[in-house]
Amino acid sequence: TQTSNMKRLTILLLAVTLTIAAAAQKNFEVMTKNPAPGSTITIEYMPRNTALQGVKDFEATAYLLEGKLPLAKTVALKQDGGIFRGSVKTNDSTRAVFFSFAKDEVSDNNDEGYYTLLFNKKGTEVIGANQALAVAFNSYGGIWNMKRNADKAAEFNKKEFASTASREKLANEYLSYLAQSKDEADKELLKATLASRLEKKDLS
Repeated sequence: TQTSNMKRLTILLLAVTLTIAAAAQKNFEVMTKNPAPGSTITIEYMPRNTALQGVKDFEATAYLLEGKLPLAKTVALKQDGGIFRGSVKTNDSTRAVFFSFAKDEVSDNNDEGYYTLLFNKKGTEVIGANQALAVAFNSYGGIWNMKRNADKAAEFNKKEFASTASREKLANEYLSYLAQSKDEADKELLKATLASRLEKKDLS
């Protein structure tokens, strides 16, 4: 009947849509699992269903987050069918890496970035990894045409400073995070933290 045919057509269209959406989410993969600072990271990129589909000779750039500004490195790509593979050597000070793909004015960074954190021997994020991502989303992600996302930055900061080690090693960054937070509980925590600091006798 016409009704059953319409139902079958609707289901088919939905399946096609879901397939396209799933494919779009698999354009980038970090092949190196739990990469550590100083290691070489291998990636795979598939431009299908992106702005770079059909674009020849596009380039890949890795942005190593390890200081006040990211260190940009060109990633040489080798094509295997519709997949492009490349590798980048990180430094001991690298905490996270963003990847961007572009040719001239056409670029693809997945809107929210293609990235990976770096990990320690225990398989957990190194101190400063999530905070580095937070700074990128809040400040200099525009270098690779990534839109500023303060909410996402706050999420990464919250995850970073859930760790006592991070709060101690990144003390200034932690205070800055609390000062910029919209959460009233964080503002009270900032006051308490500053008061506790002022009680220390070894202040310069």
